[in-house]
Amino acid sequence: MKKDKIPLTTADYKRAAENGIKATTLASRILYYGWDKDEAINTPPNARSRNKDIPLTREDYERAAAHGINSSTLANRVRIRGWDKEKAITTSPHNRGGQKRKWCMIAESRGISQTTFYSRVRQGWSFEESAIIPLVKPGERMPWKYVKRMKELAESNGIPYKTFISRVEAGWDVERAATVTTKSLLLNGGQR
Repeated sequence: MKKDKIPLTTADYKRAAENGIKATTLASRILYYGWDKDEAINTPPNARSRNKDIPLTREDYERAAAHGINSSTLANRVRIRGWDKEKAITTSPHNRGGQKRKWCMIAESRGISQTTFYSRVRQGWSFEESAIIPLVKPGERMPWKYVKRMKELAESNGIPYKTFISRVEAGWDVERAATVTTKSLLLNGGQR
């Protein structure tokens, strides 16, 4: 489920508030913890934290392992996050870490630091773009296919193309030239 699309109405938030549940708690329960809507609205705060006493058997751990879930993930799901035991055992983990690590290693082999790689990913770049698009040193020209991508990034941040190019020519890092807004420069006293 996408973070920006919460399937809740104003009436749902009202019902939750009547049960002592804050709007942020309600949204978190659905988006991050995978609760169904009715359970998220009607379960009082901290009611699920009593799951620490639920026993997990060797059979539970073995069944979870068959679904690719390690023992600490199973325990966390049941005892901390309050998942139903059966759901915790059978819901396979969403593991993108392997892909991210793979592309990060590719980036490092191409001279792109881990910091730059993760910064690019946080800015919305794909893993592949983050690992493959080369760094541009002051005085060098960027290949056209990358200029287009950077131009779009700069414009999405409200930075005119001419400003972006001027910054790169003045020695700015390409990503910073495309993402640092004029407003943030003014707030930081002109510091890049």
